[in-house]
Amino acid sequence: KESSAASDVYKRQGPFFPGYQDSILRRCDKSWWSELLYIHNFVPFDSDEVCMGWTWYLGNDMVFFLISPFIMMAFYRSRKLGWGLVAALMGASFAVTMYLALHDDLGIYLFAAAEYKKYTFYSYSKPYTRLPAYLVGFSMGFWYQFRKKAGRPRPSEGFLAALCVLGVCLLLFTLFIPVTDYTVPDKWGPVTNAVYQTFSRPLWGVGLACCTFTFLEGGLPWVNAFLSRRFWIPLARLTYGAYLVHPLIIKHVAGTATAFYHFGWYDVFYRSVGNVVLSFGWSF
Repeated sequence: KESSAASDVYKRQGPFFPGYQDSILRRCDKSWWSELLYIHNFVPFDSDEVCMGWTWYLGNDMVFFLISPFIMMAFYRSRKLGWGLVAALMGASFAVTMYLALHDDLGIYLFAAAEYKKYTFYSYSKPYTRLPAYLVGFSMGFWYQFRKKAGRPRPSEGFLAALCVLGVCLLLFTLFIPVTDYTVPDKWGPVTNAVYQTFSRPLWGVGLACCTFTFLEGGLPWVNAFLSRRFWIPLARLTYGAYLVHPLIIKHVAGTATAFYHFGWYDVFYRSVGNVVLSFGWSF
């Protein structure tokens, strides 16, 4: 069925294009301004009505940026005050996230449409549920600065290697543990869902912090040397642009298709490589 909002401005042909175009006009005609003010995680509150929905974290980052000076001032006034404020903010976020997950029965199982829609609506993109991961990285910087000022000795190579392995294990655990919710459809209960939603992201931050500390202290020098090569610099400078444009490429390719995709391993690989190349090319 053609949308009245888009019916007069079709630019392409194809069975999916009217819906594709309408999905943009329906959102962006109403809420484009909230993106510019970084309030699109609250206005519109429904994440499905946000113009550029994939930029939700930019709104969070702005909120975190605005509260960061207060945490910094607390640290410079007193380390105990700084750590206390971080703990209080993190505890409040844990409590809110746990409450939302249990009270509204929020699940991460993608194909349970009602639960997953509520999860994205109430919890997924909101700054008050995403704050702990940011605080982990923020605190890591202050802790490392205090450590260097105190002249603490460099840990042993064995300790640094073990710490990095621990960090990688935490990253892999948080990434792949949801598979257990898919072996049997929507296997997780409310408590498991709530625990994962509350603690998985700060745990991911802890994993990254373990690896970062290892490299800052010169551990695993061969890995450190590889990650420090100059050939990463151009890609690093293009990642933000690629982040902003890659959904446009994916949506446009899907919206101008003439038939449904028939997914297989080769098809997924081919499309993934193509999306990466086009996204970085457009970013450049």
